[in-house]
Amino acid sequence: THSLLYYAHILHSARKRGLKIMIYANGIGPLHGEENRKRTETALRLADSVSLRELVSFEFARSLGLQAPVRLTFDPAILAEKEDFPIPCANYFVVTPKKISCACTDALVDTIRSLRKKTGLIPVLVSLYDKQDAAYVKRLASQTNARICFPKTAGECITLFSSARLVISSRLHALIYATAASCPMMAYSDDEKLFAYLDHIGFGARSALDCRAFPNGNAAFLALKILGQSEYYKSTLSQKLPEWRALAQGE
Repeated sequence: THSLLYYAHILHSARKRGLKIMIYANGIGPLHGEENRKRTETALRLADSVSLRELVSFEFARSLGLQAPVRLTFDPAILAEKEDFPIPCANYFVVTPKKISCACTDALVDTIRSLRKKTGLIPVLVSLYDKQDAAYVKRLASQTNARICFPKTAGECITLFSSARLVISSRLHALIYATAASCPMMAYSDDEKLFAYLDHIGFGARSALDCRAFPNGNAAFLALKILGQSEYYKSTLSQKLPEWRALAQGE
């Protein structure tokens, strides 16, 4: 949505020049305030073709009665293939965090420590966007004695996630890579895009925790519940993956 709002003037310029405009596999929201809603609607109405990557965004765009065709698709990151990447250890879970608040950081540290103690799994931290996350990942590692891995591409992330028992993420694309890897996952975030994505793939609230709303202990409880249903997650993801990849390829 930020890109739609930020580049609205560019879309206006493109329209004046007679260029075709496609909004591709976008996500919309959260929209805070009527002004942002109107600006987003204006940007969507400038497009000749619109595809949205999850159902909430799709239904919002359809509700506007746009002249352009509106399609439900899937984030193209789902099309990435595995690439060679060294697996850090035999039994591990992955955390892809972003800095949110001190309270959320404390809760995440407690979650990582608790999971390690209760399951014996080794925590592995991944910085998905180094400019924003690398320093935070190093700080978390120092507090939890976790390992850090440095995948540089989507394919390397998928390889790393394929052998993980669980992915806990505050980043949307880590959930998409976990989907491509058929790895059980949960969102620990303040970002509604992650919750909408989990709804889109059929897991919804059973895999999502709003880190602002829940006290310490809930994230570890949910993670343990997901680990106990690992085969269900893996089977469901494996079965649906061809359909989701076909949606993305259809663009």
